[in-house]
Amino acid sequence: MLSQQAFCGRQAEIEQIDRWLLRAASGQGGVFLLLGEPGVGKTTLMRQCLVEAEKHGLLAFDAWCRGADWEPPWYPALALLEQIEREFQDHPQIASFAQALQSWTEAPQRSGWHFAHQLGRQLRTFARVRPFVMLIDDAHQASDALLNMIRGWLPLVRHEPLGIMLCARSTHRNDSLHDLLQETVQYGLGEYLRLANFSLEETESYLSTVGATVSAEEAHRLSLGNPLFLAEMARGAEVNGEAGPESVRSLVARRFESLQPAAQELLRWGACFEGEFNLSHINLLMGAKPNSKAIASAIETGWTDRQDETLRWTHPLVRETIYKAMPPADRARRHQAIAENAEQFALSREAALVHWTKSPPSETAFDALYSAILSIPYRSDSRFQLSLIEAALNASEKADRPAERLKLLTMRPHFMFVLPDGMMRAIEATRQAIAEAERIPDLDENLALQAQLHCALAGQMAETGSAAHGQQNLEKFLLAHDLDDERRFIVEATLAHCAAARGDIRSALAAHKRIWPLATSGSAVARDWYGVFESTVRYALALGDEDFAQEALDFAFDLLSERPESTGLQEFWHSIQAELAWFSGQAAALQYHARALMEVSRARSGENGQYTKRDWWFLSLLYRDAAQALQLLPPMLAEARTAGARQRECHLLYFQALAMRESGRLEDALNAANESLRLAKQLDNRLMAARNLLLRGELLIESGLFGDASLSVLEAESAATELQLPELQCQWLRASAHLAIAKGEDAVSLAERAATVADEWGSALYRGLSRLTLSAALDVDGNETSKSTLEEADRWLSAYGRPRAQKALLGDGAKDGLELHIALLGSGAISLAGRKMERDHWSSPRARALFSHLALANGQPIHADSLLEQHWPHLPPDSAKVNLQTTVSAARRSLKKAFGERAGEWIRYEQGLYRLAPNVPWFTDAQRLEQAIQAAMTIAPPHEQAEALRAALDPTPGELLPEFAHEPWCAGEAARANRQIQEGLIALAQNYLQSGRYGDAVNMAEHALERDDCDEQACRLAMQALTAMGRRADAIALYHRTSDALERSLDASPSPSTQKLLQEAMNG
Repeated sequence: MLSQQAFCGRQAEIEQIDRWLLRAASGQGGVFLLLGEPGVGKTTLMRQCLVEAEKHGLLAFDAWCRGADWEPPWYPALALLEQIEREFQDHPQIASFAQALQSWTEAPQRSGWHFAHQLGRQLRTFARVRPFVMLIDDAHQASDALLNMIRGWLPLVRHEPLGIMLCARSTHRNDSLHDLLQETVQYGLGEYLRLANFSLEETESYLSTVGATVSAEEAHRLSLGNPLFLAEMARGAEVNGEAGPESVRSLVARRFESLQPAAQELLRWGACFEGEFNLSHINLLMGAKPNSKAIASAIETGWTDRQDETLRWTHPLVRETIYKAMPPADRARRHQAIAENAEQFALSREAALVHWTKSPPSETAFDALYSAILSIPYRSDSRFQLSLIEAALNASEKADRPAERLKLLTMRPHFMFVLPDGMMRAIEATRQAIAEAERIPDLDENLALQAQLHCALAGQMAETGSAAHGQQNLEKFLLAHDLDDERRFIVEATLAHCAAARGDIRSALAAHKRIWPLATSGSAVARDWYGVFESTVRYALALGDEDFAQEALDFAFDLLSERPESTGLQEFWHSIQAELAWFSGQAAALQYHARALMEVSRARSGENGQYTKRDWWFLSLLYRDAAQALQLLPPMLAEARTAGARQRECHLLYFQALAMRESGRLEDALNAANESLRLAKQLDNRLMAARNLLLRGELLIESGLFGDASLSVLEAESAATELQLPELQCQWLRASAHLAIAKGEDAVSLAERAATVADEWGSALYRGLSRLTLSAALDVDGNETSKSTLEEADRWLSAYGRPRAQKALLGDGAKDGLELHIALLGSGAISLAGRKMERDHWSSPRARALFSHLALANGQPIHADSLLEQHWPHLPPDSAKVNLQTTVSAARRSLKKAFGERAGEWIRYEQGLYRLAPNVPWFTDAQRLEQAIQAAMTIAPPHEQAEALRAALDPTPGELLPEFAHEPWCAGEAARANRQIQEGLIALAQNYLQSGRYGDAVNMAEHALERDDCDEQACRLAMQALTAMGRRADAIALYHRTSDALERSLDASPSPSTQKLLQEAMNG
């Protein structure tokens, strides 16, 4: 069964989807249409379906439709088919499938959608090997061609182990989707489910689950039971924009129609302005001054308010509803009138251009937009630039300006590519520009535009996981044309990028060496494409060619000397310097250039571009302060995922795994490495796949899972042998040596070979890491040189910090599974290496409170000001600071007394921030319990879930820090921990009830009621179990006990569902 903890009031719907998955797994597939208005929970249900499909033995592939304004119409199908291609790469028919897919991908319009239908038969063949489901979200935005293709697949999958799920809003707005639904029902090709809004009872249950205090009746009346609106109300947030349900829009439309015509016209003109509009401007546009009654009507609606001669929209949803209700031609006419009067209205240039973008296509509009595009700084807001280009392209057909149109088509992909959500649109836009350049060859002298566009397309495809296709297309272009040196330069550089995206660094470096003479000869294109040589340094150092890397550095220095004011060249310079500093182990230089790179990037790109230049800062922190390094990654990962930059996401997940390992979070590190590995295999990036396999192997060794570790290291061996990269060879030898140590076998020769590879390569980091391994191997053999080898490793690694493996060998305690256990639930004791520090061993309660506060942060830093406000709110700032410093000192003394001198360093202070950073792996029982309960909730088989929950909750945990639970820093965490335990107890009680273990169900529910005597869900479970056991009197007594608690604590009565159980118990 699907996990019902993620949903509220969806039991029947969950069961229906579960049955469909089981049928698909057994060979009776078909389509499943999941319908409902915005915010009703379609996507949430679909995402859970992805997880549950795998539990039924089904592979799951997903995509979503963004609409014609955001992506090419064929892209969702391509996304699914490429996932399938990668998954079935060993199938005998995959070659023909891949060839057909590539042909269709290159020219879907020319090939025709019928060609894609033929792929359906091969999908059926693949599904017979391994059943799978395909899920497409937001299918109401799908093109007719895509939906027709899916309709063509339905007869093929009806009696096959293959299912298709489509999530969509109402079908009446999309004729093709409506036809698909009709055929599904008429011919029995599948089923559909229309998600409804919550009933009043479900609304009450939901609000109770999330702990909201709002009235269920009022919330249901205002939201009509829409889960999205309920979630917003529970958070106390204002609902706006597209989140509004259709009922809200309908209400606005009906009210608008009731206004007098003059007021309607006033609001229509006003809707063309966002935010506010001037009545004198409306006077000119309408040709007559709006009468006071019309203005009063507009204000009385509550949609606008007035300040002097200006009306301001009070809610964007209202303005948008009125605006979209106007016919498109009418809207365009109004925007044109505003744009033509922009100067008289004293509108800003940007505001005037916005109106031109929404005006009807004309030569006047084109001239205004094209001149603006050429004059606006290139690095201005990319989304705004793109809107101008799109509007100018739309107007260019009226203006008959082919040369300018081609220039705009060439510019457009860049502005799409740099947007967080524009990667896929950029690919389609580039293809369109290529087709236009091929159609009018006279406008493309020396194939300059075509070369640039083909390279851009290959680079885009490499970043989104199609490096091989991009490389093949570019090689075809290179063979088909006799390019001059400058055009050949950019093609070779892009081919190198594609090779590197697949992990073939040797081929990438060879390509860079072929184009290097152009750089040294002073070629203009080489100097314009200077960013290419940042990769030159990376590839050269990856293969130990320091001389060539130094040549690239000298080239960068010459360029920067010529244009020192160029922020782009400054970024280039600092990136290269950071690369060299990391390779050679120059700590000060690495930190300087990493910081400088962030500052230059921020100045160059603004806040939205800062995350892409934090990689070197992350690496500078990795072995010094892993917790701080981890903090950098979430926004970087979010940016990569939003952009669809899958190569970068793969790299960042690998970084995350490294940092989690250094933080002692081995299980989390393993999950991140597995996710990065999965992505690397999808991208066919052999280097990243091998890195993750080796990292996974080391994590499994540290976890004592030597069999699994052996398999992971063995799988990485072929890539290490094939790619012939010193990094992989060194890491494979180190991992093999660690396995040998764990198995009691000779590891010295393997470790010595790793050190030799690192020495020949030249990387200071790997010279140090290989000597750590060698020291460990020598120590096992009792060799006296172990200590000197460890000292040598320390010299190499001092520039990077102190890796976790080094801490273990230096005796910092992080070896052989030694961990610091911090109990926050119940006893409050701290344990390490047989020593225990009880709560009364602290020098003062406040010292323990401060330590516990830092422990709850799980290694994240807390600003000193926050600690002052939450622990000493009653004291003046100066007195509070003194108390903080005194308490920190007291806490450190207590720790040193209990665990030794080094424990005094566990509480660290840096630049106004305090954090807990023990020099050994550490965890809190609250964190472990939360992880255990969450993991148990994801288990499908009921008996296995029950065992996992029982293991986590037996014995029943105590409350989190009960003596501090009333303090602001602890209250929220205490409530969250207690809620997590409560949910676990209730889930276990429910599991026992469904499996007929009624006595156990009563016990678990009683435990939940002991913690919260007002928990009606626990009461209902216990009453059901008692009634099933024939203990009706006990069930009735329990009802009255809970009713008394509700009245006493909340001044409330039991809900109707609880009262219904009472009647059942009384009626027998």
